[in-house]
Amino acid sequence: MSATHIDRRVWVVAVLVTLATGVTSRASAQAVPCKALPAHIKVEAGRFAQDYVTNTDRLTADAHLPDLAALAAVHALSLGELRDALYVPVETSDANKQTGGSPRLGGVASLVEKPNFATLLALAIESGAVALDRSDTQLTLSSSVYALAAAFNGDSSRTYQHAGWLTAIAFSASFDPSPDTQNPLASVRRDQLRQWGFKLRLSPDRSVRSSHFERWWQENIRSVMVRQNEGINGLHVLLMSDRTYRAAFDEMRVEIDRDLRGAIATGATEVERLLSCAVQNKLIEPIESGAIQVSPAIVATLRTKIVPTLVTGSEEMARINELIREHLERIAGLPTASFTSRWFRPVAGHDFWEGNFAYSQKLAPLTAILNVGGSYYMARPEETAPLKGWRDVVVVGSLQHATRSPFLRETADLSPITIALSAAYEKVFDHSSTNPTLIGFEKTLVQARVELPLTLGIILPMSFSLSNDPELIDETKEGTWSKGVYFGLTFDLDKFTALTKAVVASRR
Repeated sequence: MSATHIDRRVWVVAVLVTLATGVTSRASAQAVPCKALPAHIKVEAGRFAQDYVTNTDRLTADAHLPDLAALAAVHALSLGELRDALYVPVETSDANKQTGGSPRLGGVASLVEKPNFATLLALAIESGAVALDRSDTQLTLSSSVYALAAAFNGDSSRTYQHAGWLTAIAFSASFDPSPDTQNPLASVRRDQLRQWGFKLRLSPDRSVRSSHFERWWQENIRSVMVRQNEGINGLHVLLMSDRTYRAAFDEMRVEIDRDLRGAIATGATEVERLLSCAVQNKLIEPIESGAIQVSPAIVATLRTKIVPTLVTGSEEMARINELIREHLERIAGLPTASFTSRWFRPVAGHDFWEGNFAYSQKLAPLTAILNVGGSYYMARPEETAPLKGWRDVVVVGSLQHATRSPFLRETADLSPITIALSAAYEKVFDHSSTNPTLIGFEKTLVQARVELPLTLGIILPMSFSLSNDPELIDETKEGTWSKGVYFGLTFDLDKFTALTKAVVASRR
């Protein structure tokens, strides 16, 4: 069996597995200059080019173009789309993402700052009752710089390849929404802004759409697929039954036929360049961007007839799935770190800046999170007697456990229920002697928290806190600890987007 036949089967298997999941891209096509072909397609293009030059009677593209086009189409469909299919469970299973406001804000349901953050958008409304007689409500919007690129070009595999590095920078803002309103987001005004800032991820991008994962995929998964022994007949015929693919193929064939004679006269290098640019610009780029999409009827045919024949009982395919699972588990267990910088404008008191370092480490079956931070007073222009110097330092530790949610058992959403126990130590520095009972003191906070995923990116956080903060203790009552009950509702657009893709695919 020739290497050419094996390579062809490799990419056929890849696209069939991808199409069986029903995941499709919705990004808009973009015109891009001719780029180098992937190595395995470049080898085929070079071989075909040499054959055209050696056998000068082959002056039309029909001799080799169907095979080359099918190979290119399979590559384009399997590369980004299969990664996007893996993105759904990986994104929804992330329990280490900060979507709410800073723990320093009143009414926030989390004592610890998590190192991960929303790539697209998260909206969190949180309310807390301190000492059961004073409550605060916060509306927090958080996103990353990558969301701006995704807003214009679509959150596709292609967009992520070009702008994925922007996911390392996030920003957020928290507001005091107007009380007794049915639409907190619409009621927000500029003077209600209480906190804004940015977060920088210090650890590498470990998502399934990162360049690191792509290299791992090429080195480990594709090489395993080479050993597949199954063959596929009529792939080109099946692809040609799709109207958008057929139109692109016919246009490409006309273009190659027009220029092939002159390219042959120049030599094999020019023929290879002609073939490479044609399949790159007419097939690979449009397929990866979503301009060419395989019809639901073809997807159904592949899923119900061809794919089962290929993968049922296949030891190689089982090994591929196991390799992917093990690699994703290893990625999830790697440490994560970030740095956050925020500016606070409390309703009463002085403005201050906060810097916070967050670190998480998987300690199966638990995840440990550590925060170390401090805040510094920042004077407002209109202040007559501003405070200067460090406001406080804080150290927070948390242990959390995640388990599959019973509410999402029958869905593609792998968002877990998380249970966390956190403790914080804060040293507040003395800047005045006017009220020594409220400044220059130490305090401890303890919190129990549960995050309950409901559906399609909606999460309900609830927590109970104890604090010996003298500002919160009611001296008219017995006891030296204040109690706080907090709850909220978070909408995570990252998870919603991933789950929407899965739902659409399942209905094809």
